[in-house]
Amino acid sequence: MNLQTQQRTIAGGLIWIGLIAALIFWVRYISSAAPVAINDLVSYASHQRQSIEVTSDSALPLKPGDPIYMDDSDESKPIGMVWSSTVSENGSTQLTVQMYANCPSIASDDYFLYREAPDSVDWMLRTMFHDQKKAELKDLIQDAIKTNQTELAGAFKPVVINSLTQASALVREDLNKAFAARKPQLTKLGQRYQAEVLEKKLIPVFQTEVWPIIQSESEPLVSEISREIWDEVSVFGFGWRYLYDRTPLPKKDLAEKKFKQFVDEKAKPIIASHLDDALALQKEITAKVSKNEKVKQVLNESVQSATNDPEVEKLLTEVFQEVLINNPRLHESMSKQWSTPEAQKAFAIANAKLDPVIRQIGISLFGTPDGGITPEFASVLRRRILHKDKRWLTLKIVDPAGNENMDPNKPLPTNLSLRISTQHSVAPINLKRSAE
Repeated sequence: MNLQTQQRTIAGGLIWIGLIAALIFWVRYISSAAPVAINDLVSYASHQRQSIEVTSDSALPLKPGDPIYMDDSDESKPIGMVWSSTVSENGSTQLTVQMYANCPSIASDDYFLYREAPDSVDWMLRTMFHDQKKAELKDLIQDAIKTNQTELAGAFKPVVINSLTQASALVREDLNKAFAARKPQLTKLGQRYQAEVLEKKLIPVFQTEVWPIIQSESEPLVSEISREIWDEVSVFGFGWRYLYDRTPLPKKDLAEKKFKQFVDEKAKPIIASHLDDALALQKEITAKVSKNEKVKQVLNESVQSATNDPEVEKLLTEVFQEVLINNPRLHESMSKQWSTPEAQKAFAIANAKLDPVIRQIGISLFGTPDGGITPEFASVLRRRILHKDKRWLTLKIVDPAGNENMDPNKPLPTNLSLRISTQHSVAPINLKRSAE
């Protein structure tokens, strides 16, 4: 070997030694910065994975790479994945799953659960607005309203009152027009309900239940008023005037004039003196009638029959849409009222006062550029936009205590059963928000 060759050999060896040293330094640096990730990689690469065959009677949309987690666990680290998936002609699914080194001991009685996250607006709303989040937003809104209630109410109250005044007048007019245009339908319904409800149900229950209550409760007061009026009656005065009216003499109707005078001067004052008693009697009768079980049953049946009547429902729906939904006069009136200078001023005040809380609500729901997006929004993005976390399997350990006592080196069962979960599911991924 000549000198030039030796120099090249030495230089090459130094280069390799430098590369190896740099690699070791880089691994140590990364390990100190992210020891968990390095340990996971080392564990993943150094441990042998084991396969388990799984069969389901249902056709499942599982694909290679779909993860496997522990069931009912907060641990978001997968313990395995689907290696292959085949759906046969009879609708069954054959799976081969690979279990990682962090998989616990598995017994033959254990099984897998198929889970999937729904891709619906309801799921998205439940994810974004879970109970803790709703309580947080409620506190923000209540604090903002409490702080600015007086000023906001003073600004919006005139606008709301004017708007509702104009709208109510228009609605009354158009409601009368809508019902007038449907007079034949209303007449037909009225005739039907008069026969089916009024005559067959309401009138009989009034006669058997309501009228006896009215009679028994009102008899003492009616007797008292009658007695007081009778005490003021002049039989002689009425008698001779009645006889005079029957004669051929002029100036008739003396009895009628006397009766009107008696009513004005005697009867009306007596009745007026018992007005409070009459009001109390009315309340007592109403209370007893409302507590009567037969009356309540008939009224409920009558209301239900009208509420569940398709013809009534169709008529009311048409009127509602015509008067409130598709009413150009109402829309124009509301738009005009909420475009006035007073309304614009109120909006400006509300914008200035509520802008901070609106920003806080946005941060609570979606996050910030510096702090990152919220875990809830991240879940929605992964599911709805990236189409991730759609389906997965979980391993259900039937006897956790028994599995802990198993030999960890014992081979896994070659076959396990698969069940399908019908519960609402969320993939157990751990999406943590960055510290702001």
